[in-house]
Amino acid sequence: MKLVIEAASERGANLYFPPLMKTIRGRFDAQRMAARNPDAAKLLNQWPKPVPGQRIELDTASGVGRIVEPVRLDEFRDVRELFDKRAIAVPEDETHEHVHVPSWLHCMKDAVDAGLAEVVEGKFPAKIDGKRLKSFITPDEPDENETLRASLAANTAAMKDAVEAIRDLAESIAGWKD
Repeated sequence: MKLVIEAASERGANLYFPPLMKTIRGRFDAQRMAARNPDAAKLLNQWPKPVPGQRIELDTASGVGRIVEPVRLDEFRDVRELFDKRAIAVPEDETHEHVHVPSWLHCMKDAVDAGLAEVVEGKFPAKIDGKRLKSFITPDEPDENETLRASLAANTAAMKDAVEAIRDLAESIAGWKD
């Protein structure tokens, strides 16, 4: 499954994407800005069309994530020409192999739910399997409940082995006396 979102908040804010520890450029729309602030109408001469925000793509099957610059796409050729006229560099697309898919899905969904991004292609699964990582630098601390559960399971297995050994010993002693 492929899912694509675009950083596109109402106010043109950038989006911080925790799995990459990186800021994703948001959509810049001078018309929206001019509607809220008349002084921003000056920008309409320079940027008559909205500049699309960067897109976050995730292929859940392959575990490949990408940051895509839509200004490079044919549908935004006129915006690209504005960049070229102003000598503004357009960032290269980035590909990230073997991403932690649940974390990417959770963070992408959070961005859409918060109004900081919009779904461009695909849709979120009804339930996201797996937990999101809490830290993308250091390993997550083990969950106390999981640690306790694992300890109890190990103790239970050890107790079963001990009971079996005692039973075998008792049977051998009982058989020896006979």
